[in-house]
Amino acid sequence: MSSNGNGIANGTNGKNGKKRRKRIIWAVIMLTVVCGGGYGVMAALRPNRTIDPSKLANVERGVLRLMRLIDNLLESVRIEAGQHSIRQQPVDLADVITDARGLIAPLLRQRQLSIELDESSIGAIVRGDAQRLGQVFVNLIANAAKFAPEGSTIRIGGQRSGSQTEVWVEDEGPGVPEGASGAIFERFQRGADTEPDAPGLGLGLWIVKSIIERHGGSVRMERTRERRTRFILSLPQEPEDGA
Repeated sequence: MSSNGNGIANGTNGKNGKKRRKRIIWAVIMLTVVCGGGYGVMAALRPNRTIDPSKLANVERGVLRLMRLIDNLLESVRIEAGQHSIRQQPVDLADVITDARGLIAPLLRQRQLSIELDESSIGAIVRGDAQRLGQVFVNLIANAAKFAPEGSTIRIGGQRSGSQTEVWVEDEGPGVPEGASGAIFERFQRGADTEPDAPGLGLGLWIVKSIIERHGGSVRMERTRERRTRFILSLPQEPEDGA
């Protein structure tokens, strides 16, 4: 494995890696077409008040799932191709999390989940890439929504720890077996036995880890005393002088 923490084994930039990236890009193109069709369906159905709102909600959730899949597939291609660069600019984490929460709203409504956001504890400014960090929180909130019991609460909070800012996303789901917390960040690792919905590709948490490590941070999972599953991100804070 390379030392930059992206979890890609040696040799992925060879012929096999290039072929795989081409297949992924082709899949992304096809998914983008389907996603565009989904938006068209929603635009056509919304003015029709005779349409069952639940059917429109199903289309909306399907489009959201495709959007997340496309983003994750594209990021996996960038990682495999060695495109590890990260924009370096001040980023307000509260804004990033609020935007991610809005993107995941259809999934939250579907499972009747609420988010308890401690804005006072996540108001830190970090140096990094707002778009990539947004992808991190979309993946983490979507992961929490997938495993959290219906009608439960997802909690997001943080704290300052020296020169680092810690932010966590916490749900009331079952967690992972003891000793397996590290493996869940590996590529294509899925919780097929515990996922309430159809299993995903197993890219989301791997991408979270890659993006956070490229920001000079770290991510870990733990079980709290309340038996909740907590994903904790640690990121360097923006120096106060903006340097």
